[in-house]
Amino acid sequence: MTHDELLIEINRRLNVALYNGDAQSIHALRAVVELHYEHIGGAEKTVYCYNCQQKYPCLTIQAIDKKLKKMSYGYYDNYFNLNREPIEEPK
Repeated sequence: MTHDELLIEINRRLNVALYNGDAQSIHALRAVVELHYEHIGGAEKTVYCYNCQQKYPCLTIQAIDKKLKKMSYGYYDNYFNLNREPIEEPK
């Protein structure tokens, strides 16, 4: 998932959290993702994380992406991509 896609997904979850009255953790998650954004640099034009200088997606973004994909939606244990197409359970 790209940085922008990840922010879109977090914003979607924030809207649900605001409706349910539990938005504090989503705001914190968004702040972390905003710190770890893609940056192109070096002679090789490598894409890396601006905050931690690792190849993008860095370990922080990978962990958040993995956990968001593993969360269940509604009452079903189905997993979806951002286009709401069913996918297999992330490993």
